[in-house]
Amino acid sequence: MDELFTQGLFALFFVISVGLILGRVKIKGFSLDVSGVIFIAMLLGYWGVEIPKMFQNFGILLFIFTVGIQSGPTFFTTLFNDGKKPIFLTLILVCSGALLSVVLCYMFGLGDIGSILGVFNGGMASSIGLAASIDIVPSAQISLDYSLIYPFGVVITILFFQLLPAACKIDFKKENAMDDEDARKRNPIILRTDYHVENPSLDGRKISDLNFRTTTGGNISRIKHNGSVMNATLDSVLRLGDIVRVIGSEECQHKAMLLLGSVVENEDMDLPSQYENIWLLVTNKRIVGKTLEELNLSGIFNSNVIRLQRGNTELQTSGKLKIRYGDRVEVATDVSHSEAITDFFGNNIKQASDTDFLPITLGIIIGIFIGSLTIPIHNSFQIKLGLSGGVLIASLILSHIGKTGPIIWAMTPYSNNLFRQLGLLIFLAAVGTDAGAHITDVFNKESIIIVGIGCVVAIAPMIISYIVGKYIFKLSFIPLVGTIAGALNSTLGLTIIGVKTSSESLQTCYTATYPFSLVLMIILPQILSILLK
Repeated sequence: MDELFTQGLFALFFVISVGLILGRVKIKGFSLDVSGVIFIAMLLGYWGVEIPKMFQNFGILLFIFTVGIQSGPTFFTTLFNDGKKPIFLTLILVCSGALLSVVLCYMFGLGDIGSILGVFNGGMASSIGLAASIDIVPSAQISLDYSLIYPFGVVITILFFQLLPAACKIDFKKENAMDDEDARKRNPIILRTDYHVENPSLDGRKISDLNFRTTTGGNISRIKHNGSVMNATLDSVLRLGDIVRVIGSEECQHKAMLLLGSVVENEDMDLPSQYENIWLLVTNKRIVGKTLEELNLSGIFNSNVIRLQRGNTELQTSGKLKIRYGDRVEVATDVSHSEAITDFFGNNIKQASDTDFLPITLGIIIGIFIGSLTIPIHNSFQIKLGLSGGVLIASLILSHIGKTGPIIWAMTPYSNNLFRQLGLLIFLAAVGTDAGAHITDVFNKESIIIVGIGCVVAIAPMIISYIVGKYIFKLSFIPLVGTIAGALNSTLGLTIIGVKTSSESLQTCYTATYPFSLVLMIILPQILSILLK
């Protein structure tokens, strides 16, 4: 049996299996989940079990690459388009945790960079920060201090989100109503409204001549002429007395009414048998990255994209909107073109669920190359991104680009989650056994000090960010706690508040800040290691 534990593969999968079993044990709703692996790994590492360092690096590669691929589009959208408040609040929370770690560690004589990074990642309960830190500073002290503090960090986070609503005397009915009103302003509901064409200047003109999408932000999906309903295309001609159906936001509908005429109620706009609206999945790589305008569906297929869903979000179908792999589009077409339009978009569900390994391997190669470069900053000051930093930068940029020639830089949610979890498990098992070999070093008088500092690092940034968000940024409660949960990458916090509110902005704010926080947790160890040399 001893010989088996000296074989890297057996030891790796044994540690992961036992750790996952431990992670499933719940005590009053609390469980270690995948973090159970690092505790089992440390125990077995103390008993002499070893897992080669190669597995640790392999786990980091998979974990960080999949995080970057998943976060790329959202990260850059948040950074440039979604406003400054969630970005600043995330910066405040994560950077205050890093600053507290540095100041408190130096105050108590623990100025070693390994201790600082261990305290920081343990207090923030960040496994991705742990991975990035160990890649930059190969010190067993990081994972030892992380393992000491992590359980306390998780418990403090749970208590914060459990007790905050009561401490602030939050009325969730009132908060939900306020948040729903804000949500309608930020993300307008897509409406379907029918209008009489009463504007004489529109008589005999094609829809393409009106620049309707540009002018109103909406889309004409159907036309009723002399009692006959048909799908609208850019070549469709409007006549006085026609009834048209417009799809768009409330603001769009107001503009459409000014352009077209009065609203028609309870009009029968059902399509006859020769027309249909079909939902299609974009899996044709040749059309990925093209705008709806460039696809020219009206000219080729006498068809029109009237709705587009990307993930859980419905987007307005402007001509400049670019198609991404995995988008779902609703196409208004006639039956004679339905087969051709289906082939045009792909609609291959099996293909969408398969994993293309070439973008993964190429992306990691590019990331390793970027991480190996030494970047001169000023005179003798240089920076090297390392394995984690290089792979993260590469995956973020490639995911944002979306497509390079025939290569689609994307992964299905199922594949991404599978590889991300596998990478994390391998990493935790390898780093845990390495830390376990030095576990006796941590059971000393410094242990209580380290745990105490970690608890301060866990609670203080949440309190600071809540105060700043409420009194300076003037955020209402639900978006604020959603932002804090995202900045902490805390699904526990999201779940705790989520059972008390039906508001979608909780998840929206979490999703907006989550990728930015992940990137910060990888970059900050780089900065700290340079500044504290």
